[in-house]
Amino acid sequence: SGTSAHPLSPRFSPDGKNLAVALGGDIFIYDLARGTPLRLTVNPGKGNHYPVWAPDGKHLVHYANDGIYWSRADGSAPPQAIYKEGVPGSFSPDGRLLAFHQTGSGTGRDIWILPLDITDPDHPKPGKPELFLATKGNDVEPAFSPDGHWLAYTSGESGTPQVFVRPYPEGNQGGGQTQVS
Repeated sequence: SGTSAHPLSPRFSPDGKNLAVALGGDIFIYDLARGTPLRLTVNPGKGNHYPVWAPDGKHLVHYANDGIYWSRADGSAPPQAIYKEGVPGSFSPDGRLLAFHQTGSGTGRDIWILPLDITDPDHPKPGKPELFLATKGNDVEPAFSPDGHWLAYTSGESGTPQVFVRPYPEGNQGGGQTQVS
C-alpha cells in the first residue's frame, strides 16, 4: 500500500474472534470472521501501541506516550486514561490487576501492579500502583499465569535478557524467582 506502517503487538481477544493490533500509531480491532477493521484510536501522534485485552473480551488497555488508556473494544466510547505512564503487559484472570512496566529511578524499567476497581467496567477506577520488581536491568513484559498465582517477565539484570517467573504476590519480596529460559 506504499505505507511504512507495519502491524505491531498483535493480540487475540479471549474468545479468539478478534485481533487487536497497533498500526501506524493507532490501535485497530479486526473482526476475524468478517475481516473488517475498527479503528479504536484516532490520534497517531500519541503513539498508541501494546494493546492488551481485559479478560472480559469487551475492554482493552493500550500504551500511549502520555499514559495507559482503557477502551471499549467496540469503539462505542473514547479511550480513557487510567495511569500516567507505563507499558501494559497483562491482566490478572479476574481483570482487577494490571501488570505493567515503566522507567524506574536508576533501575532501568521496573514491573508494577495497578489495582483496578472494575465494578463499572466502562469506567474503571485505578488504585495506587505497587512495585513488584526493580533490578539494575530492564524488567519488562510481565504476564500473569492463567491462575493468577505467578508472574512471568523478562529481565536483563544478568546482562542478557532472560525469562523468569515469581509467585504472585509473594514475589515482590524477592523470593521464589525461577529462570525458565
